[in-house]
Amino acid sequence: MALQEGRGWSVLGAGAAFLAPAAALAAGGPLAGRLRPGAAVPVMALCLAVSGGALWAVGSVTGTPALLAASTGAAAALGVAGALALTGTQAVVRRERAGEASGVTKAVMTVTAGLGLSLTGTAGVAETAVGAGTAGGWALPSAALPSAALASPTLPSTALPSTVLPAAVCVAGAIAVALAGRTKR
Repeated sequence: MALQEGRGWSVLGAGAAFLAPAAALAAGGPLAGRLRPGAAVPVMALCLAVSGGALWAVGSVTGTPALLAASTGAAAALGVAGALALTGTQAVVRRERAGEASGVTKAVMTVTAGLGLSLTGTAGVAETAVGAGTAGGWALPSAALPSAALASPTLPSTALPSTVLPAAVCVAGAIAVALAGRTKR
């Protein structure tokens, strides 16, 4: 959406541009599988912090190469963190329940990501298009704005979806994982 709505790219062009972040996300699983179990919690916390920083950077970059680099960094870190969450889930349940546990964990991760996108996906674009639409500095969901505002032909080429909330959630997750790891010692 950042490249399509914010910069006027075609669907095919935007999809091709985001092949690198998609590949980085997919590479996270095999990379996470090479970690020793004792390193999983600190690495997961680090990955969440890195992805939070990268998502925060996405909101402030202006050039397409910088946007793709920050997105690729966030995707790689989230790929490792997601794989560690899944393998961590499998490690704490009985072997015969590992598939179910992974399925539930993956479903929760997917629903959470979907909810995050629904709250922030086009909010930054809509906010820029209408010149308003914030509540206390947070972008409102596009559903809260008139549909005519989203179809504005004067949409600036630098409009990007808001990444403040996902970045904050990643950093909060990093802190929570780090604290949880400390209490287990």
